This record gives sequence, structure tokens and C-alpha cells, in this order.
Amino acid sequence: MIEMTDSILIGPGLGVDFKGNNAITFLLQNIQRHQNLIVDGDAITIFSKLKPQLPTCRVILLRISKNGSD
Repeated sequence: MIEMTDSILIGPGLGVDFKGNNAITFLLQNIQRHQNLIVDGDAITIFSKLKPQLPTCRVILLRISKNGSD
């Protein structure tokens, strides 16, 4: 299913536990060069801890505010 998308958003509500780490690892192993990876929230935290090699696709780091004032 992942190969059928143009953009993938990962992070909001993901959690920083084992499941979140596995989701990031799976995504990094399967994302394609033509896809956009939008990283927010918990995924940014996981990236900072795992320090994975970034994929060759376009990576966008984003902070989505809950109330618009952050």
C-alpha cells in the first residue's frame, strides 16, 4: 500500500514506544525516491533518538500546533 502514495505523513499520535520505532523503521525501509515524507510530532522524537540514515525521498519536518498559537 505504501508504494501507491505520493506523500506519507508520520508522527501525530504515533507514540515513542517500540511500536513507533518499528513503524519508522518499516517506513524508512519501504519509502520510494519519488515519495514525500512529512515528519511531525512523535516521529521527530524517534528520528532524533534513532538517528537513522535519511531516505533519498523529499523529507519535510513539520510542527503542527494543536491550538494554532504555538
